[in-house]
Amino acid sequence: MIVKLRSIVFIVSLMALLSSCQDVIEIDVPENQTAISITGRITDSKGGFAVVSTTANYFAQGETPKVEDARVLLFEDGIMVSEMQADS
Repeated sequence: MIVKLRSIVFIVSLMALLSSCQDVIEIDVPENQTAISITGRITDSKGGFAVVSTTANYFAQGETPKVEDARVLLFEDGIMVSEMQADS
């Protein structure tokens, strides 16, 4: 009898925890201007890369467009030390 009562209390408690109210919240996200985004990796071994793309609005679908034929210049202390061709 006690086991049955505990099972009922457990099931009722579980149902109360899993059921919830839902409210739709509308958020106004401002439209941003497109910006350049550079993602890359540089190591002391061969195989560094850079991907140059543009940003998109928060709710945009699909991939962000990549920038074709981009050149990435690497500077150290204001002096250019390397140039990379970006992956496209």
